[in-house]
Amino acid sequence: GERLDLSRVLLVFTSDHGVAPIPETLSRRGIGGRVGGSLREAVEAGLARRFGHGNWIKAWLPTQVYLNRELARARKVDPARLEMEASALALSHPGVARDYTRRSLEGGPPGEQDPWFIRFARGFDPERSGDLHVLLKPFWLFSSERGTTHGSPYEYDTHVPLILSGPGIRPGVYHQPAQIVDLAPTLAALLGVEFPTPREGRVLTEVLTGLPFQENQ
Repeated sequence: GERLDLSRVLLVFTSDHGVAPIPETLSRRGIGGRVGGSLREAVEAGLARRFGHGNWIKAWLPTQVYLNRELARARKVDPARLEMEASALALSHPGVARDYTRRSLEGGPPGEQDPWFIRFARGFDPERSGDLHVLLKPFWLFSSERGTTHGSPYEYDTHVPLILSGPGIRPGVYHQPAQIVDLAPTLAALLGVEFPTPREGRVLTEVLTGLPFQENQ
């Protein structure tokens, strides 16, 4: 059979996410924990006390809460007031660091620098996202089951390898800030193809010795 010429092959190794430590291991030192169903129960009970008995939460995803806007209209409850009350109830849970309401995310970044807000805002879709977006404290998980998972914006979940090897790549370890979204524009530059705009990320020029795939076209 034919042999592959590795001098014309660019290898890339990375990952889509990291992983959180198991809470039971850290909790022995008083760090982290599991939210389980306690957070939802606390918010539901609090909304019932404030606005009367009813199904105030339509859906609860790990980080997003969808409030019952139809019930709010029927009870003549201002949606902004419902959001703020749910937010205050969520923040009272010992595992919650902060949360963002739909109105705060639609309004853009707050005056103060908040790196977590920016990350939530980037994933917010006005037509599909929830009304409340919850950020747990470090080393806390939504899951009540054993084991661990991922999904937070903390270092242990977001720090992943980005390794490139092959023609046009300068060997070395680089300490400049880099993101996984930088990979696509870097590959586009090496291949000499257009990258759609607007785009996220930058070309990792510090790792390039040249553009061999363009030169040999």
